[in-house]
Amino acid sequence: MKRILADSGTVFVPAAELVEEFLRSGTAVRFRVTGTSMHPSILAGDVVTAAPCPADRIRRGQVICFRHEEEMRVHRVISAAPNALQAKGDAVNEFAEDIRPQNVLGVITSVEREGRRVSFSPPFRRFTSVLRGFFRKMKN
Repeated sequence: MKRILADSGTVFVPAAELVEEFLRSGTAVRFRVTGTSMHPSILAGDVVTAAPCPADRIRRGQVICFRHEEEMRVHRVISAAPNALQAKGDAVNEFAEDIRPQNVLGVITSVEREGRRVSFSPPFRRFTSVLRGFFRKMKN
């Protein structure tokens, strides 16, 4: 784990590394999202809850937390095969990322925005996945 030593002698650990450590040890975590790739489902500033989940239990339509090079990302799974996953942000139409199973950290179970919590567990997940597919087809 990368640690940063401040001038005061305090040790800081980057948040993404802490999230990864907790999820890999089997502990669910809550963290604030900073990007916009999952708009409108998840907005910058929303707090998400991620629960540990092995890659072989991930299904199409779920939102996952995964390691991509030196950063952690939260994207929706668009294809789930036994040894390969593909995911992309809801706001991104251009490309999908291939994700190795060992890079999957967990699945997003809920999103909190302005004091309200929205579950990402079934049946909500299936319903929103169908709606998203419908609107994507209308766009093209």
